[in-house]
Amino acid sequence: MEFWLVTQVEAEQNPVGEGQREPNRDPYLPNPKRNLPPWAIGSKGLLWLQQRKMLIICLCVSLVLLPVLVPFVITQMSGSVF
Repeated sequence: MEFWLVTQVEAEQNPVGEGQREPNRDPYLPNPKRNLPPWAIGSKGLLWLQQRKMLIICLCVSLVLLPVLVPFVITQMSGSVF
């Protein structure tokens, strides 16, 4: 811990913020790297899903259409009806 005793004039000329608030100098304090709390794990998973929303929609649509289209394509190729 470090303690400086300065005059009021000097303190007004060189203001510093409390903690990491602006102006963040003398000494500069970088933002801490914090882990998410345990209850935010589900939110992190939802964020992953939200970022890949179009991919998931395309996969769901193809899973629905695939069983419908495969028999149609097979009958067209063989020329017979099952």
